[in-house]
Amino acid sequence: STATQGMYNVTIGDGTTTYTDGMFLDSAKVWNDLILNGNTASPASTSVQMRTGGVEIGGDLTITNASFLQYSTNAYALTVGGDVTLNADGVLNLSNGGTQSFGSLTINTDGTYDATSGTTTITSHSSNWVINNDGGTFTHNNGLVHSTQTAVNNAKIDMDGDSLYDLQFTTHPRSTKIESTTTIANDFTLTSGYFSTGSDRTLTVTGDVLLTSGVFYGNASAVSFGSLTISSGGQYSATSGVTKMSAGGTFSDGG
Repeated sequence: STATQGMYNVTIGDGTTTYTDGMFLDSAKVWNDLILNGNTASPASTSVQMRTGGVEIGGDLTITNASFLQYSTNAYALTVGGDVTLNADGVLNLSNGGTQSFGSLTINTDGTYDATSGTTTITSHSSNWVINNDGGTFTHNNGLVHSTQTAVNNAKIDMDGDSLYDLQFTTHPRSTKIESTTTIANDFTLTSGYFSTGSDRTLTVTGDVLLTSGVFYGNASAVSFGSLTISSGGQYSATSGVTKMSAGGTFSDGG
């Protein structure tokens, strides 16, 4: 069946009902707050799919004991103006790819974000959290996370041990910090704004660090880069410890 709504707050499921892959959301409507509340006894068989171009949610998306995914192999886009919250056995699977956009992302215990191989843009924050992985699972699928929030200073990212692949900040005049040991499996780009390793958190970037504009603060952290390129508008305020470069890595300072 097809469920359609305008600008309304909608809850699908009451915690006991199983709804399977026959449930679709209509991309022709703009949803407001959307809550998927699946069967606690059978969360794996409780799912909703988006199709025909993707889904736009004006407010928040909350998923508990259910899965929300793209129809078939299509790289449909999900746009959430507010906060995405994945609770216990709540799965958001966008691994088919495509361009996705959230206000913020919270992954609570046993929640899962199976990320797009394209770009996940985080446009805002929730209580200063851009991404808060609090005991859940973030699978990067070689995708980019791009933070564009310009609302608050000291915005926060906590990956809880899960890796990002590519990470980019375009956040001038605001600042962002990491709240735990963080690994970026590929590249880090600071396009604008201020980035900090916070309270001396360890940061490992396997690939390239490109500081196009803005300031990277290393504090007293252990940092490791594949290479470091500082463009004319960029600045690296180095850790007071050691900046480690991979074997064969390059260092280019034009800023």
